[in-house]
Amino acid sequence: MRFFTSDQHFGHVNIINFCRRPFHSVDNMNKLLVQNWNEVVSPDDTVIVIGDFAMGQIKDTLPLAKQLNGKKTLICGNHDRPWVGSVGNKASDFEKYFKWERTYLENGFKIVSSGSIPIQLGGRYDAIMNHFPYDGDSHEEERFLDHRPVNNGMILLHGHTHSADRGQGNMVHVGVDAWDYYPVSEDTIVDILDERKELGQIDNV
Repeated sequence: MRFFTSDQHFGHVNIINFCRRPFHSVDNMNKLLVQNWNEVVSPDDTVIVIGDFAMGQIKDTLPLAKQLNGKKTLICGNHDRPWVGSVGNKASDFEKYFKWERTYLENGFKIVSSGSIPIQLGGRYDAIMNHFPYDGDSHEEERFLDHRPVNNGMILLHGHTHSADRGQGNMVHVGVDAWDYYPVSEDTIVDILDERKELGQIDNV
């Protein structure tokens, strides 16, 4: 089975207050995010993290990936060290990028990428995955406009907003803040898309 998730922000103290997460400490948050993940994901499952996995002291938080079940892919968000949006034009910038990419692979991710990645859901819905939504943000202003996908009607799985809203229309928000701090299964997402299609909220699919 495949699962999707984003925006764990492992090790990020301020995210607890910023998103009103129900944790009394960052250690408590880290522990329960790992526990919830492993409660629903088996070692043979695939989990696609659509950005912003670990923050804080990365040497302490990134290794938490090794505690998580499943075969893990990371589509980087703006807070992930190998995000292409943070790469400059100098040779040293590229060296730093590839060093971080290797570090994430060494800590349990099978694939590390950025941008818009195509996927088919349930064998019948063509979609893309990108950390950023077509519109919406966790701040008042819309940020990272150069890195957002263009809304041409394609279904989009995204994170970034830290909203409890699971998305509307052709956008499905997979961030933990919308899913009770659990990954969400492909079957659940397909059910959501089926319902939206029946209600006429999505078309061209």
